[in-house]
This record gives sequence, C-alpha cells and structure tokens, in this order.
Amino acid sequence: MRKKILQLVGILGLFFIIIWLVSGIFKDSLQYYVTVSELYGGKEKYQKKVIKVAGKASHIQKTETPFGLVYSFDVTESKHVLKVSYDGLAPDTFREGSDVVVTGLWEGDDIFKAREILAKCASKYEAKIKLKILSLSFQYDSHHIFSNLSWEILNGSLLVLKGSNGIGKSTLLKLIAGLLKPSDGFVSFDSYQPKLAYYSGLPGLYLDLTALDNLNYFSSLENKAPEYLKQIITDFNLGAFFERPIRHLSQGEKARCALASLFLSDADFFILDEPLNTLDVSFRKKFIGYLQEQVSQQKTILMTTHSLEGLDGISCFQLTNSGITKC
Repeated sequence: MRKKILQLVGILGLFFIIIWLVSGIFKDSLQYYVTVSELYGGKEKYQKKVIKVAGKASHIQKTETPFGLVYSFDVTESKHVLKVSYDGLAPDTFREGSDVVVTGLWEGDDIFKAREILAKCASKYEAKIKLKILSLSFQYDSHHIFSNLSWEILNGSLLVLKGSNGIGKSTLLKLIAGLLKPSDGFVSFDSYQPKLAYYSGLPGLYLDLTALDNLNYFSSLENKAPEYLKQIITDFNLGAFFERPIRHLSQGEKARCALASLFLSDADFFILDEPLNTLDVSFRKKFIGYLQEQVSQQKTILMTTHSLEGLDGISCFQLTNSGITKC
C-alpha cells in the first residue's frame, strides 16, 4: 500500500514538474495569443488561435517565387524573436527597423505565417537610409560625361548640386531617377526603394486646362483630400491665376503649377533639375522655405542650380570632372 502511495506521489510530482516547465517555456509566448474574434470581430464559434506581436522588423529578405513575392523577417519584442514568413502585399513603410504589428496563424514549426503586417517607419532608422552612387560612369556614344563617380545622400536632406554647363548635372539626376542606364557602376538605395518624383523644368501639364483643373487631376491620382489641395495652392501662390488655362501663363507661373503638381505626390525623394531657373524672384524665398519644411518631414530633396543666391545654409556640392566635392 505504501509503495503504491509513493508511486502515486511520484507520478503527481512528475506531472506538476512537467506543467511547471511547460508554463515556464510558454509563459511569455502565450500572452501574445488572441482569438480571431478578438482581432477581427465575429462569434466565438469562429475562434482560432492567432498570434499578434508588436516589435521591430529585422533581417528582411524578399524572394520572388512563381506564386508572387514572399517576405521572411524577424520580429523582436523584448527578448523574444519571432521568425515570420509573409506572402501578402507589404505596406510601403515596411522596411528594416520598422515598428511593426504582425498577426497570423501559428503553423506549429519555427516559422510563423503572417496574415497581416502593419508597419510604421522608425524615424531613428530613417535617418540612416541613403542613396549610394558607386563607381558611376556614363557616356553618349564615345563621349564620356563622367566616370568613376561615387556619392552618398542621407535621407531627410536638402542638397544643392552645382556645376558648370555641360558637366553632367542633368544626366546625373536622370540616372538617379532611373531615366538613364549607367555605362558602369550603379545607383542604389539602402534597404528599400523610395518613391521618386522628378522635375525636369518642362511643365508636364495639360495646356488647355486651367491650373486648377490640372491640380485637381493630379490630386485625384494621389487620392488627396480637398484641404491638401487648398494648402498646395496657398503654398505655391497660385490663387491669382488658377482659373486661367496653362498656355496663357508666364514661364514662372507654369513652373509653379508644375512644381505644385509634383509635390501633390507621396514621394520620398524629390529630384529637381534647375527648379529656380524660371521662378519669380519674389517666390524663390518662399519655395526654399517650403522645401525645408518638406525635409523636416523626412523627405529628401536634391536639386541642381547655377547660382547659390538665396540658398545660404543649404548643403551644397560641386560636380566637376574630378567628381563631387563639398562647395
């Protein structure tokens, strides 16, 4: 009898030890489990165990498969690392270092199959994202424009690129915008490809439509609220002529309309080729202030110019036959 009691005690003790170990192992992970009804609403009978984890995304890899783009990445929350696989459409803000909330079903192996990614870019990482130009060369037929050019641009910068006529400023901007292919070397962006907006000095507007009609059209393409369009009209001093057809405007007025339509976009990186050339002197100072305001919102702006007049305090670089140097 005593032997049976001891055996029973031993079995119960072993049982409680196993429970204690399991609870210790899964204590932290179980707190992330919620039900489908809690995540998406619905009745209890539709419950399934779903993980919802908030943390930082890292080690992001994108793989093209016959079934589409597949992401694999880690989400680190406190001391825990969750390895994730995702084959949906990732948000534009999903990148290395992003603050993310990931939901999905646990498959029972080491990989978590994500159903959704919500991503907010971490500003402290954004400052590190940069454009890299490495050993860049370009030539038209046998005419070399520049060779072995290297440069880096930090995110959230307003930069002016200066240089003599024919040195290759416009060509470099077209290479960065992807409008030309380099003869050698490469242009790349760290971690992600930002949305680019390019201004060449040509209006790119519908000449028979009014300035307002043009802006309404470009605004609708970007799904901008009416309040945003009103602010753009104010920022670019368009109120005095926005009801006139584009073809009846001066060169300076056309330039302001074209630049206003460009900044209706949600671009991260603005590439402006000689934007000051045809702007009215009275508007230039306000436009420079507008660019600085965009940079404070983590936009990156690179523009070319012949003259540094009115650009005091803005980072300036000089393109020469020897490369790019600080002004």
